[in-house]
Amino acid sequence: MNFSFLSNIDCLQKLVGFANMGVIFALALSFLFGGASIILGARLKKTEGENFDRYKTKNSLLIESAKADTEQARLETQEIKKQNLELQLLVEEEKMARIKLEEKVAWRRLTKDQKEEISSRLSRFTGQPVTVSYSPTDHEGMGFALDIVSTLRLAGWKADGPTPVLEFINPKNLVDVDNVQTGVVVGNTENKESQAASEALGKRLIRLGFDAYKAPRNESGDKPMVSVRVFARPEGPQGRAKLDMQKK
Repeated sequence: MNFSFLSNIDCLQKLVGFANMGVIFALALSFLFGGASIILGARLKKTEGENFDRYKTKNSLLIESAKADTEQARLETQEIKKQNLELQLLVEEEKMARIKLEEKVAWRRLTKDQKEEISSRLSRFTGQPVTVSYSPTDHEGMGFALDIVSTLRLAGWKADGPTPVLEFINPKNLVDVDNVQTGVVVGNTENKESQAASEALGKRLIRLGFDAYKAPRNESGDKPMVSVRVFARPEGPQGRAKLDMQKK
């Protein structure tokens, strides 16, 4: 019986020894895996940090590149705006130059409003006889003469014409261009009423920007009569264009 008991004790001791060894082995594995986990975690953290740094650097480069592109686009936009402005100014300058050129050669005409304005001012001379003439070679003068005739008729004047008159062509003027008569010459007889009507007509034309002159001397006789002679167009702007130029 004693030997059997001792044998059981030995078995128990062996089992306890194996158990202790298992515990030690388990602790060793636990330390091993724990250390490996720590090392792996550190490496992962380092890798994540490196990846984040690379991502941050890459993003910084992308941001700088985007800023550079934006600045370049801004500079290009400014240059385009500058070129467009210069082009617009050039177009405006050419437009103004063309307008000025057109004003210098534009035919003399009376607009509807101008005709109504003149006729309302001259209607107090209703019944006043008037002759209107022009050079048969001057188409521009003929057009202006037609406007004057229609305006005076609207005022109630007894307007004849316009009539082409050959005496406008002076051989001397073909040589001495400085003495060529231009504009509108308004004349009258010795009749007082005709003198007043002639003066009023001349003033109206001048106030509308047309070159108009009083005839150097009255026509003979005291019969009521006003004469309007439409000569060649003067150089430079006429009408509204002339008035605008005088305001500057």
